[in-house]
Amino acid sequence: AFRDPGQPTQAQVDAHMLTHIPFRPWCPHCIRGKARGRQSRQLRGDDAQGTKPRVRLDYCIITDRSRVAENHEENEQGEEAKTGEAGVDEEGEAEGDGDSAEESATLLVMQESMNRSVWAYHVQRKGAAEGWIIDQIADDLDTVGLRSDCVSIKSDQEPAIVEVARAIAAARSASYGTSIETSSVGDSNSNSSIERAIQDVEGQLRTLRSALEGRVARKIRLSSNVFPWMVRHAACLITKCRVRPDGKTARERIRGRRPNAKIAEFGEVVHFKVPRTQLMP
Repeated sequence: AFRDPGQPTQAQVDAHMLTHIPFRPWCPHCIRGKARGRQSRQLRGDDAQGTKPRVRLDYCIITDRSRVAENHEENEQGEEAKTGEAGVDEEGEAEGDGDSAEESATLLVMQESMNRSVWAYHVQRKGAAEGWIIDQIADDLDTVGLRSDCVSIKSDQEPAIVEVARAIAAARSASYGTSIETSSVGDSNSNSSIERAIQDVEGQLRTLRSALEGRVARKIRLSSNVFPWMVRHAACLITKCRVRPDGKTARERIRGRRPNAKIAEFGEVVHFKVPRTQLMP
């Protein structure tokens, strides 16, 4: 039940109106200027153990502002701007200037609640138009161990992500059961788990990119062929290597044991022996 803020005395109202500090729930001006949405409190104990695994989805946009600035400087050093030519409009502003020159990439991030694993995908556009993304997510859910489980897919109310959630539900067998849950309008805090997962993926992605650029001595653009693999690998490392509060990684919880596979640095050249196979005549 919500707590009744009560009614202040006239003296309290007069004193509060001078500064509006601290926040008072009975003051309409404080409500308009300082009120926050209902807190999404963390559940503990038996209440924290949900009966149905949740799969959280959300998009994020990676923007490469630094590369745009470098290209702009190179253009300025290459040749002087000439007024009246095709590259300059009537108001003297260069075509292609501004946000249209920014390089960006769209990522779809998924987190599941059973093992707390994180998955990321580089997509060309939002929505379910790219059929491979639906098949890949369904396959990853099988890898996690949710092949025959009834799961709840949670997202915000963006039409594109809701379309993806519905396509995933349709792709899974009807006997499994897949429900779709959306957060309240304008309330992003209710989906805070996926927001933290996105921050983790973005940070890991920036780190991998910086390390690879240092090793190869060249810039890695968002349009590079290696970038989608880097996105996938960034989330994979979080799942495999980040130790959770229970002392296990998400990968350990999925497999039931500590993995012993070796990990090479992203972009490293690895020599391996091709197993003997019988060649077809």
